[in-house]
Amino acid sequence: QLKAGGTTILLTTHYMEEAFQLCDKLLIMHEGRKVTEGRPRELIDRTIEPFVLELVDAQAVACVREQTLPPKVRSDISGGILRLYSDQLDVLKTITNQLSGGHYHLRQSTLEDVFLKITGSALNVHQ
Repeated sequence: QLKAGGTTILLTTHYMEEAFQLCDKLLIMHEGRKVTEGRPRELIDRTIEPFVLELVDAQAVACVREQTLPPKVRSDISGGILRLYSDQLDVLKTITNQLSGGHYHLRQSTLEDVFLKITGSALNVHQ
């Protein structure tokens, strides 16, 4: 009701899905500094490739790391999870064809991926 009535609401959260759904504008901070800001969808569109292949199984990660990745695929590994990012869904689907079983998750990029890319660290990392 407050938002609908035009009241500005300041929300602090580590839950990027919550921020995506509730916020009109986001400011992402890392180590006390502003790193980016904008509308949720715009942040994703301007910051990161639209598709992600996420591999959590150690055997699948090893299999993919042994291969030469296609030219337009960017990789990132954090917390034992290998993420492959691309503008082309078909390129990532080709990689999944080489994996045995369903030890992967092919999805659209999220604000958590944006955070990981611009800060270099996962949201659930505690120091």
